[in-house]
Amino acid sequence: MDYDPNYPIYLQIMDKIKLSILTGKLKQGEKMPSLQDMALQMDVNPNTMYRVYTELVSAGCIESQRGRGSFVSNDEHLVDKLRQEKIAELAKNFITGLRNLEFSDKEIMDIISSKLKEY
Repeated sequence: MDYDPNYPIYLQIMDKIKLSILTGKLKQGEKMPSLQDMALQMDVNPNTMYRVYTELVSAGCIESQRGRGSFVSNDEHLVDKLRQEKIAELAKNFITGLRNLEFSDKEIMDIISSKLKEY
């Protein structure tokens, strides 16, 4: 995996795992690879993967079961929550980018409206 040097690696891995859950590549209730196996897959230190898993547990994305491993959460609202997070992130980046280019709110809305018609 190629990592962006301007963004913490553990956050990039978390984003990748969340996207896998959101797109259905990782199913709810599915067993996650062990920390060691995932560290090898992602080519990172096991301590980095420990932090990723710990953060994902805190975020409610995965559940850790002593002696059994980690599993994608069975929370029925998980995919909706991840979808809303992704929408907010994309919208923020888009709007911030246009505001940095000094577009007004009206111009931003016009751009969105015209692009919606294209798709």
